[in-house]
Amino acid sequence: MATNNSKAVTTMPPPQKTNPSTKNSKGSLDRDTALAQLNNDKKSAFIKAWEESEKSRVDNKAQKKLSKVAAWENSKKAHLEAKLKKLEKSFSMKSFYGKCMAWNNLFALSGLG
Repeated sequence: MATNNSKAVTTMPPPQKTNPSTKNSKGSLDRDTALAQLNNDKKSAFIKAWEESEKSRVDNKAQKKLSKVAAWENSKKAHLEAKLKKLEKSFSMKSFYGKCMAWNNLFALSGLG
């Protein structure tokens, strides 16, 4: 009996050589994309913070002006009220003296005084 010592030879496809530069470049691309996104987010946050700061500054400035106007109004109101009181007092004194003079004249004319 003759033995067949031949072994079946199977051909395997050659192993695919992975180019390490493509792997690294893809990871590098992902990293660059992530860093770019991070920088964009950072810029957006700074811009938003700046906008809020400016808005707050403008609001404070407007509030300060409104306070000045209110203080001016209160000052003028107090000044005018004091002037009005002075005039009222003057008129009431004139009225009082006028009444006194009228009573004095009345008494003088009646012969009682």
